[in-house]
Amino acid sequence: MMNKRGLSGIVTALILIVLVLVAAGIVWAIVGSITGGSEEDINYNQQCLGILINAQLDECTGTTDDYSCSVILERQSGSSGGEIDGVELVFDDGSESTVPVYSEDNIGAKKLTTIDNIALDSEPTSVDIRVYIYEDDGTTKYFCS
Repeated sequence: MMNKRGLSGIVTALILIVLVLVAAGIVWAIVGSITGGSEEDINYNQQCLGILINAQLDECTGTTDDYSCSVILERQSGSSGGEIDGVELVFDDGSESTVPVYSEDNIGAKKLTTIDNIALDSEPTSVDIRVYIYEDDGTTKYFCS
């Protein structure tokens, strides 16, 4: 006749502890992948918070396919004084085409700035602005929304 023995209480407890640790590791990995990178986005969003700059077409001169335009950038009252690395000006000529123009100057520190002699292929009807700051690597632009 065989002696039937069950698992001892210590072995059972060890198996349960290992299973709990494995389950916790799986949950940790899933949550970490979902929230990964959002800490950096929060930091950049805080830097962008309250920066309000308007762009307005000032003057455009030129011929059919060679225009030179000036844009006035105005920091709105109540806008935070946070430093920005530059702006992207997107010109719309009434069609779907846009031309990005970058200014690497910290225009955000000034109340009123004019960017002159912007060369364009067509006469724009409007201009939009996108403010950006550089990410920690110093080369990648983070556009404020």
